[in-house]
Amino acid sequence: MMCEGCASSVAEALEATGAVSGVEVDLESKLVTVSVPCESQMDGLAAMPKLVDAVKGAGFDAEPEF
Repeated sequence: MMCEGCASSVAEALEATGAVSGVEVDLESKLVTVSVPCESQMDGLAAMPKLVDAVKGAGFDAEPEF
């Protein structure tokens, strides 16, 4: 991600999954923080592949960081 347009594309892709309640993009660190409403941590972790695929589908590299 290099610009606000990139950040918007990533945020929109994540929000389109319907699995997130919030997205924060930090262009300087190139990190995205995602809030996932879930019953347990396991439910949140189960959403990870869908979220990574959404970012990759938008044309960006992605990997979870805990």
